[in-house]
Amino acid sequence: MDKRNIDVREIMRQLENILSASVFAEAGEFEVAQQIMKPDERVLLVMIGNPSDAKSLKYAENFCERMKARLEVLCPTSGKESLEASLQSIREKGIEYSVIETDGCLKQAMVDITTGNPDIRYVVVNSQSELAMGCRKEMNDKTDVSDLVGCSLVVVGA
Repeated sequence: MDKRNIDVREIMRQLENILSASVFAEAGEFEVAQQIMKPDERVLLVMIGNPSDAKSLKYAENFCERMKARLEVLCPTSGKESLEASLQSIREKGIEYSVIETDGCLKQAMVDITTGNPDIRYVVVNSQSELAMGCRKEMNDKTDVSDLVGCSLVVVGA
């Protein structure tokens, strides 16, 4: 038997959405009902503070705009200052975003975030090898990153 943590708050939120959507559907407001039932999609963008981040940022920006998804940006604490200037185009397009900083291993932080948030459907990185930044050897020896995140992994760079 698969034992998973049951999040009662998440179940209650889903039930509330279902009941609200059914009320709107009964009143003939089908578009509103469909909008309520649409899942909150999020994209996790992992940035490491290099110029190569621009390519993955542009990809994530276009993806979020097309899918109407929210953007979560993971970066090392040391790169937060330069990151804010890079996110100007995201702000101009009205894409909701938040920045998550880490002092440790980017790969482990990415796994923790995706494991704890089922709304994250995609992870965008420039290169899998760059994720080793700040990691202990044991984390780098683990299986492929795509097996660890539990959602689609998009590698933008080569």
